[in-house]
Amino acid sequence: MDEILNVSKAARRIRKAVKHQERIVLFSDSDMDGISSILILEEAIEHIGGKVDHMAFSNRERDGYGMALSVLESFREYAPALLVLTDLGIGNREEIRQAREMGFDVIVIDHHEISGDLPPANIIVNPKQPKDPYVFKTLAACGLAMKVAERVLGSKATKSDKDCIVELAVLGTVADLMPLEQDNREIVERGLLALCSSSRAGILELRSRHNFCLDPMSTENLDYPISILGARDRGEDIPGGYYILRATTQQEAKNTILRLERARKTKDREVQKVATLLKERIGTSSPALIFEEVKVSDFVLLGSIANILVREYDVPVFLHKRKAGASVGSTRAPKSFHVVKAMAKCKDLLSAFGGHPGAAGFRVENKNIEKFRECLYSQCI
Repeated sequence: MDEILNVSKAARRIRKAVKHQERIVLFSDSDMDGISSILILEEAIEHIGGKVDHMAFSNRERDGYGMALSVLESFREYAPALLVLTDLGIGNREEIRQAREMGFDVIVIDHHEISGDLPPANIIVNPKQPKDPYVFKTLAACGLAMKVAERVLGSKATKSDKDCIVELAVLGTVADLMPLEQDNREIVERGLLALCSSSRAGILELRSRHNFCLDPMSTENLDYPISILGARDRGEDIPGGYYILRATTQQEAKNTILRLERARKTKDREVQKVATLLKERIGTSSPALIFEEVKVSDFVLLGSIANILVREYDVPVFLHKRKAGASVGSTRAPKSFHVVKAMAKCKDLLSAFGGHPGAAGFRVENKNIEKFRECLYSQCI
């Protein structure tokens, strides 16, 4: 089978950076797929004797979708360096152009839909890009990071080394609801076995609290660890799941898990409350599309609320949280509606957007909200 375009090229560039002691900066989305992706690359780099000089995660509520110019500016002190973007970046054309001008070599490892021209990165790993011969197009970003990391480690990688990678990849793949076929099926089969024999302190502590290795092993068993690892620490730029999976002792992992369990319970209550209010607002009507402003404590809750509404009404759902000057939004949709293509038809009204056919995010200036709503409704009539 053909290799995904640029996987080996990205691995060679990372190995070169380690060999010549270049500075390395990693930046990723803050969901489970992003956490898994950044950990896979960070640990592979460390395994061959390198180090990551700076690591950061996106904050969509503050910075919008992808890599904002303000985030790039915070990396300036590390230039020149190798900048690796994971689970984002495919839509950041201007930001990557400026990163190159700052002196960064840029690798993008992203699985999101491509809308418009590719960004001017040095290397792009995304099987959805033109001329990529790889047949399977729906790997999660962590699946792509895994393929790069395996080549970074090379032929000397042991079974233990590979298990440390795939136990992270299965978490991101399942959390991101990737179709469990072909490459993803292999990741799940290998990953479940790796998780259940893992010596990683964070995994051991999660297993001690909720045994997800019961026979028969299945992806449904991962609901608990994924719900904890993917929970966001409000006000924190580093996701709690990262700390759990990088913990050196079970007690260290336990402290973070307890904090995130409390946060999850609070989040679940707010999600159910807001979803109920929205259903009361919509009533018994049969909308072609749901487009609503929502008041929530944290932007990340919008996706969970939208999922509930999609299940209830079986129509595309666009929710946004209004902030000063602009609103940040999250969208979910049934399989019959492609949210990225829909937003692409309204792109002149948006500051940023991107994601998957059924789940994505956007940022829109408040002055354009009504026009954006009209543009979306026109596609559903």
